[in-house]
Amino acid sequence: MTQPYLSILLYCCLFFLLNLMPTHFANAQNIDPKALSILKSSMKRVEDINRLSYSISYSYSSGNEKNVFVCEIGVSYISILTKDSVLYFLPQSNVRLDTKDSVFIYFENPTKYISGLAKKEYYTHGVYNIEKININDLLPKMKDLEGEFIDSIVFSETQDQDEYIIDEIHKPRAYNNGQVRSKSSFNRYWINKKTLLPSKRHRFFHSIDDLDEENINIDDFSLSFPERNPAPNFPIDIFKDNTLKNKKTDEVLDEKIVANDLIEKGMIAPNFSGKDILSQLEEDLNAYKGKVVLLDFWYLSCPPCRQLMPILNKLNKKYSNKDFIVLGVNFHDKNVDNIKNYIDKMSFSYKQWYLPSKEEKFYGIKSAPTTILIDKTGKIVFVEEGFYKDIEKNISQIIDIEVDK
Repeated sequence: MTQPYLSILLYCCLFFLLNLMPTHFANAQNIDPKALSILKSSMKRVEDINRLSYSISYSYSSGNEKNVFVCEIGVSYISILTKDSVLYFLPQSNVRLDTKDSVFIYFENPTKYISGLAKKEYYTHGVYNIEKININDLLPKMKDLEGEFIDSIVFSETQDQDEYIIDEIHKPRAYNNGQVRSKSSFNRYWINKKTLLPSKRHRFFHSIDDLDEENINIDDFSLSFPERNPAPNFPIDIFKDNTLKNKKTDEVLDEKIVANDLIEKGMIAPNFSGKDILSQLEEDLNAYKGKVVLLDFWYLSCPPCRQLMPILNKLNKKYSNKDFIVLGVNFHDKNVDNIKNYIDKMSFSYKQWYLPSKEEKFYGIKSAPTTILIDKTGKIVFVEEGFYKDIEKNISQIIDIEVDK
């Protein structure tokens, strides 16, 4: 997209944001008891629902002075079958059934088949992440309503005849261990006055990160309650006999699994090469046979990647007297100076590669960070996507075992 079009798109986004922003933001610092009571009553109303058909659409945009990204997600029809199972009608003639423990997906294209995953594995791999959206996303969380970062909960100055419009405004705060700081943030909720069911939510978030980049993000959720089930003739029996054994991803109906080429534990790590960030020399993974290697696939504009990196730096120092090495692999950024500047700024001392060879594709990297631990024989003993609070503890326990072998 050319720069003029980007500018027009950014202008449109910012115009929308300015109209979206509550005019009473600067005069906040209060909670309207009635507004708070309506939000809680709506939460209770949703909690009490046992069976319901509804549709959800979701769009979001993100813009800064450099670029604008706009995405719209089509409608997904959802029918709550029981409290423990939800049927999702996804785009492209796919249907997903969530049960208490498992997730099954019926595919129409390119061939008709059913795949299944244990729910934990399904969410770990982030398959169809966007389809996690549900009716609860239209409402705040109770802990957030009662949190210290709420600046105000008040009725919007713009009201609707049939709906309550309520603004939940937040105080500026730091996220991701201080790597992201909010400049302004709020949620706006639309709640039906008769049913107390939520119909829409807007989320506005203006932030600056540790790369000194400002970002503006908008999320727009909308909800409708069809009078009829949108897919009344769907053959629900196709899911009848689908069960997972031992909740393992490789033991599913017809020995099929959700398409996923992520490398697995127990495999020999494929060799690949990359350029060392300091020496600019090409290096080979096989050169580190005999050491325990912790690979970290990352890139600069990935907040959870930057959140994980101080932990990796800590592990690199902790095991410096062992046969152990942390190897960062930047598989996205092209400007080596930008990478070096960030590493220097954060004083990271572990080895870094960039522009890895095409063999990196064998690792099936779909999200970042992806962390892979390889033992002294070259076998993979740990694979993890994303960042979570216990990741340092989990990795350390395995490193302790492997370095002493």
